[in-house]
Amino acid sequence: MSCHALVGHGDSRRILTPPSIWRRNLFVCTICAFICVMGLTLVLPFLPLYVEHLGIHTQAGVVRWSGVAFGATFITAAIMAPVWGRLADRYGKKPMLLRASLGMAVVMAAMAAADNVYQLTAMRLLMGMVAGYVPAAGVLLAHQVPQERCGWVMGVLSSGALAGNLLGPLLGGFLADHIGVRGTFLVTGGFLLISGLLTWLYVYEAPHTAAAQVQLPPLWSSITNRHLVIMVLFTAMSLQFSLMSIEPIVTVFVGQLAPHARNPSLLAGLVVSAPAFSSMLLAPGVGRLADRLGHLRMATLNLLGTALVLMIQPMLSHYWSFVASRLVMGMTLAGLLPALSALIRCHTPEQVAGRVYGYMQTSQCLGQIAGPMLGGLVASRFGFHALFLATSAVLLINGLLAMSHVVRKPAPAVSNV
Repeated sequence: MSCHALVGHGDSRRILTPPSIWRRNLFVCTICAFICVMGLTLVLPFLPLYVEHLGIHTQAGVVRWSGVAFGATFITAAIMAPVWGRLADRYGKKPMLLRASLGMAVVMAAMAAADNVYQLTAMRLLMGMVAGYVPAAGVLLAHQVPQERCGWVMGVLSSGALAGNLLGPLLGGFLADHIGVRGTFLVTGGFLLISGLLTWLYVYEAPHTAAAQVQLPPLWSSITNRHLVIMVLFTAMSLQFSLMSIEPIVTVFVGQLAPHARNPSLLAGLVVSAPAFSSMLLAPGVGRLADRLGHLRMATLNLLGTALVLMIQPMLSHYWSFVASRLVMGMTLAGLLPALSALIRCHTPEQVAGRVYGYMQTSQCLGQIAGPMLGGLVASRFGFHALFLATSAVLLINGLLAMSHVVRKPAPAVSNV
């Protein structure tokens, strides 16, 4: 189901953004998304070391507090995303970009001054409260670009975020070895400050969309195809739940496939990064294909394809075949989140888009929180094979739900041009 431009009375006053403007916004937002995601993931390699440096010396304590500090960000992000979405609808999307980038810069620099794990956890909670550059950039761009280019634009933005996700841990480990953990936090805060300045100077939003509105329209009554939007939110949560339920145990599974490997950490790193690498390369092209094929059809194919790959993975007995399957999974995932974002853009009026994207971010955070907990429980009780099959079943159900919307007569897309 593609997005076709249908001019409606409620959106006729919107001024079309010139290509030179939205292309510049896309370029700047992609660079800044790369920096912000890199800043969020940069801490992962040395977080346990920092926890130990802050006074926790037992292995159990380091593991527990590292998990608490890491998960704290997702909790507050899930709570605050709808709030920021509502403010974006009222005051504009660019202020939310500045809030995220500059707020993360201040919090990241403050982490360097933490004296104990309680302060570190508090800073991680605050990081979740202010973070959210990529969702805010998605809202801004989605309603500036032509509908027939939305999938490609979301794919380019996704590639920038995935590149940050790949480079962040590598750069974090390198900087921590050379300038220390506290110095790494300060340098990262400087990069985030640069992203805020780039956003302030070069990202444009029309004044009439950034002006405060006295009365926001009601959310759900403004959306004509509510069932589809709810399906998108549920799919976003299920996707993150499925991926995060597997990620923590992937390294253990690799240990079973290559028990005598000389460099197990490197092998585990290749497995973890493989999906993000292939998704990063393919996301713009898959997004362009979705603009032609239809975003709902693309989401359906991606869900069913990912479910099939997950179903096959526990049957593999060699390390390199597992790596290859992870690369293929990155290909099937490449267009999924961009397609979901484009579906929201097609079926959500601009006046309530910030709130809907906020709920989508909350859905993803909830999946990221629940996935590791339930995934670890399933793997410990029933084994790795059961976990892979369970996550495959979750995505298969979502794929069938999306397919039911494909075969159903679609509701008209919302015009935002």
